Amino acid sequence: MKKIIHDNLFYCDACEEHHRTTTYNQPVRVFIKDRPVYTCKRQYFYLQQDLNRADKNRNKAIKKLNKLQSSIKLVGKKGLKARIDFITIIFKYSLKNTIGNGSLLEGFKLSMQDYDRCFEIFDGDLVVHGLLKLACKNYLLKVNLQEQLGVQNFGQWRGIYNRIERVCQPYIRDPNTLDLFGDLS
Repeated sequence: MKKIIHDNLFYCDACEEHHRTTTYNQPVRVFIKDRPVYTCKRQYFYLQQDLNRADKNRNKAIKKLNKLQSSIKLVGKKGLKARIDFITIIFKYSLKNTIGNGSLLEGFKLSMQDYDRCFEIFDGDLVVHGLLKLACKNYLLKVNLQEQLGVQNFGQWRGIYNRIERVCQPYIRDPNTLDLFGDLS
């Protein structure tokens, strides 16, 4: 990934592609988690919105995890969507360590076992795929994933994502319309 700004092009870390520099689309240098990145103005706007929402809505996110807790045990499309949503909320709001150290166990009955359960059902690879597909659209989620998983685990998850994209490309469009289970749900 080249982060060098050329005369007419710059690399946008959020979009993972080069953009042409125009009057309306100048590169913006931002520090995310003490790391400098370049983004286009559109992604910068979305990133600022997501950062503000993440701080304000942390308690709402924990309550939503409580609601999803019973659904992550289900088999089929409904269960898969619930597991993807559950894991997405954990990473988007940086709750993995909070759940891991047990601080949400007493008040909200959320534990690391709920996190692990999302991957223990036979469709764990599809959960990873759905999460990374959402991370492609949400840069804050992607940054939080890289930070909380570490480089090695994120690379392994990226490998799972690429494998599923390659193998199931004709069947996978969106986690909401995934139909690998037939009539099970």
